[in-house]
Amino acid sequence: MIVDESAQRIRFGFTGRRNMQKDKLYQRIGELTVQFATLEHRLQQLLELLMGKDNSLIGPLFIHHLRLTALLRKITIVAHYRVQEDSPLLRDLIRALKAIETVGEERNLLIHGEWQIKDTSSFPVKVRDFRMRYEEGDWQEYTETALTEKKVTYLVRRLKGLVNDIDYLIREFGNSQMVPRIASSAS
Repeated sequence: MIVDESAQRIRFGFTGRRNMQKDKLYQRIGELTVQFATLEHRLQQLLELLMGKDNSLIGPLFIHHLRLTALLRKITIVAHYRVQEDSPLLRDLIRALKAIETVGEERNLLIHGEWQIKDTSSFPVKVRDFRMRYEEGDWQEYTETALTEKKVTYLVRRLKGLVNDIDYLIREFGNSQMVPRIASSAS
């Protein structure tokens, strides 16, 4: 049986800008997943660069298979050790890492949340986060976030921008002369 999908879109109201088609939604989730994986790999490359080239044993053990929060924390620690404290490059790095942490929380909701997309006429879609939270004097079983195509597209674009930021930092740190700061004797 051949189905005219354009007629179905019109019948179910999929033509408005605030609404999102399922296939478009799945495409955006795929883009989000790929961009985030790319970002995590770039962060691993950055940490490897910050640690130095001669860490063939410790580097791989220290870097790979880290959760994002641990990876960001290790990059921050190593960067503070390897880069001058007043360096604009260090400030750029810290700013990028904070943005990545924020995007990571949004990404986790989208990847690990429960999607409410059974009925295609219910766009914008809702994603439920089942982590218990204490809000306004009461425990909340879940929170719900409504997503439009615009919101998901914006998140994908932010991730692409952050990948570009980390690529820039990798180039800059690769071109700089990073020398570990001497530890202070005030212990």
